[in-house]
Amino acid sequence: MPPAFSTHNPTAHLQSSSESHGGGGCCGGHGAPKIELPDATPLDELITIHNLSVDPESQQVSLSSKSAGTQKANEQKLLEETLATINDLSQYLVRAPFPHCPPPPQMVQNNPRSAQITALKEEGNAAFKANEFTKAIELYTIAAQAASTRPLFEPSVWIREELSIILCNRAAAYSSNKMWVEALCDAEVVIQLKRNWNKGHFRKAKALQGLGHMRRPKTQPFWVWSLSLITAYVA
Repeated sequence: MPPAFSTHNPTAHLQSSSESHGGGGCCGGHGAPKIELPDATPLDELITIHNLSVDPESQQVSLSSKSAGTQKANEQKLLEETLATINDLSQYLVRAPFPHCPPPPQMVQNNPRSAQITALKEEGNAAFKANEFTKAIELYTIAAQAASTRPLFEPSVWIREELSIILCNRAAAYSSNKMWVEALCDAEVVIQLKRNWNKGHFRKAKALQGLGHMRRPKTQPFWVWSLSLITAYVA
């Protein structure tokens, strides 16, 4: 009779049970079960080489006529579907508006987008000088949209420099058009982009004065009053 469970020898009853079965353990004396594994498939049988051809005009990949004749119906259909997927993907990559692999960083800011932004900003400045403030606001807005939608791989300093100047000019146009809330919003963004730039604080002071939130002494020139505000904000 096998011994009972004991804390001094917790496996005694198991050993006794295996001995009573002839020492064969759980398999009744027949030893450990044997697992038969299938023979490894040769690598050559897993790889199928096809003769492909590329159309020089359309750049489409297709199965050559010699290989197509030796394929089974179901295999040929699967292969044609795979080639169609590859051709669609290659055409999409060729026609993509932006490259998927970022180009190396440009040390000199010289690209069509920068030229377009500069041209829009200059047109806005000309409209502002001609007192066409609404037109200037529209041109500055288009320039700001072009600057803020640069590709992610381009240096962020370009966006910061361009937006700070454009929004500062648009804040001036808003102030000249008595649109004080819009001018204040642009001035706040300019300050966030370039905190130590005095023009952003000047635009904010002008907008706050237009909203009636700040008043300057009548005997104090505006530039002296705004300079004191700039010093206080920057400090």
